[in-house]
Parts: sequence; structure tokens; C-alpha cells
Amino acid sequence: MQRRDFLAVAAAGAVAPRVLHGLGSGFPSRASAAGSDPIDARAFHAMRRFATTSFGRIAYVERGKGDVALFLHGLPLNGFQWRGALERLSDIRRCLAPDAMGLGYSEVGEDQSLAPADQAAMVAALLDQLGVKAVDLVASDSGGAIAQIFLARFPMRVRTLMLTNCDVAEDSPPPILQPLIAACKAGTFVDEVLAPQLQDKARARSKDGLGSAYTNPANLTDESLE
Repeated sequence: MQRRDFLAVAAAGAVAPRVLHGLGSGFPSRASAAGSDPIDARAFHAMRRFATTSFGRIAYVERGKGDVALFLHGLPLNGFQWRGALERLSDIRRCLAPDAMGLGYSEVGEDQSLAPADQAAMVAALLDQLGVKAVDLVASDSGGAIAQIFLARFPMRVRTLMLTNCDVAEDSPPPILQPLIAACKAGTFVDEVLAPQLQDKARARSKDGLGSAYTNPANLTDESLE
């Protein structure tokens, strides 16, 4: 799965916002953003903030100013996934990268539903807390499912939409995730699947590890894994 290849997705019907068809000339390239401070793990941690909502304390990172661009990550990642986008776009956008409930550093109660519909409602609550009315919405993987629900429920809050490879209603969860879901329900995923990959970075980068989700697993650095 080439999750780094951005695919513009057109939303049909009366609720459809204007959709990005690519980064285009209005967005800076990595070269033109060379003056921006790079974001490594330490810098990203230092930038983290929390917003108290009815869903819990939602962790997010914010950088830049202007119209808001909201970035939604997928499973099993967190907002750190979008550090490169924040580097490139923070000179033309107020970039927000929250951690989904149940992932990253967001803090929610044990009885809080983590279903995509509830994640979308949490995003709306977060934006309310931050005083944000509308966003340019960018999402990938399972975050793309949340983005689609958010668009359907709050069409006036989405100026533009860009999705990478992501879940859709008729294929959610994808069959490839069924073994992972079974391991999570059995309580074995962390000890038998995730922890061994953190201990053996080469295994994590293999086709049988987290590297299978990357076009070039060599780009999965130790820092990213940790």
C-alpha cells in the first residue's frame, strides 16, 4: 500500500466541498520550505498541547498560522505521522495534527467508544474548543474513514478534502486487518506482535512487519518506530 501517495478524492452531491486535486503551485515544495525548522521526535513532543473536551483530553500539535489544515492519522500511529506536512505547510496554514482517541497521547475514559463515528464527533469537539470553524482536511488510512464521516456530518466545516489510501464504508475494516483485530480482542497484540518489532527494528521493516505499510520500508527510521 503506497500510503505516501496522495490521491485527490472528489466528494459527490450537494455536500461536496471544493477538493484538492494535488498540491499544485499554491503549496510549497520541500525545497521551498527549506528554511522551516525540522520536526524530529523531541521537537514534536515539545510542541504537544491538550484540549479538554467531553471526550477527554485530546492531544494535538499545532504549527503555523492562517486558514486551518487538519491532519488525521491512521492506526496504529499518531499525529507524528504528519510532521513533514507541518514542516512544509506551516508558512501558509495553521496546521493541526491531533492524536485519535485510543492512540498517541490523547487521554480518554475506559468506557469511551473509539468507533469511527465517535472519533469524527471528537474532531468536531476539538475544533469547537480551538475556535476553528472550517478546515482543509487531509487524512490517511483509518483516519480517512473518520474524515469521510466528518465530511458527511459537518459538510460546511470542510473547505477541501485530500485522502491517501484509506478505509471506506463497504470495506471497513479491510480483511487484512482481521488478524490484528482478533489479536487485540484476545489481548495478545502488544506482547506478541508490536513489542517484538520494537525490539527488532529489522523485523519491523520487513514485509511481515510494520514496513509492509510503507512504499520504502527503509524510510521507517528507528525514531519513527519508537
